Amino acid sequence: MTATLPAAASAATATYNFEGVTTTGNTGGYTSLSLSDSGLTATFSRGGTVRFDIRDISSFTGAPAAFGAATLSPFFDPQAAPFLLSFSQAVTGLTFQAGDFFADSDVLNVVAYENADGTGAVVDSVSLNYPISFGFPGDILNPVLSGTFRSVVFIGGSTGFPNSMYFDNFVVTFTPGTAVPAPGALLLMGVGLLGLGLVRRGSAAPARA
Repeated sequence: MTATLPAAASAATATYNFEGVTTTGNTGGYTSLSLSDSGLTATFSRGGTVRFDIRDISSFTGAPAAFGAATLSPFFDPQAAPFLLSFSQAVTGLTFQAGDFFADSDVLNVVAYENADGTGAVVDSVSLNYPISFGFPGDILNPVLSGTFRSVVFIGGSTGFPNSMYFDNFVVTFTPGTAVPAPGALLLMGVGLLGLGLVRRGSAAPARA
């Protein structure tokens, strides 16, 4: 009889473009926002009570059409608190779009972490310049991250305005059903397998006269 290996799960893609999310502008804001697509949940936050906007910038002069009518914005609370993006399971790639209107030179820093909430080992990182000569609609940064990671920390801005970029169109690649068990679950699994081994060993012992 020939053993048949299970087929490898195929990669999937999830997209988060904020369309359909309630926009807030300067009248409100989010401390956390979770969006789901293709079985993967992405949670955006800035830590604690620091708020952010989902803003409609489509009427702004030069706004990129690709950003639609809902865009991730830090301007509700423009302090130096980066965005944190955590996923419901490990992912294998991320790209998104970032940019600003003409104002000053910005730097976009993006770091991917092994575990959720920006913890664990650094898996990948990107730093991109957005010079003062850049501006919407034509100039959009497209950071690309790869590896296996559960969270991403990102911030874009200048020294004087550390959060002054807009973000949109997050595209994530992942393999469905590859969530890593929590350490406690792994410990219980190990204890269970050890117990099963002892039982099998005991039942296989020869009877004594």
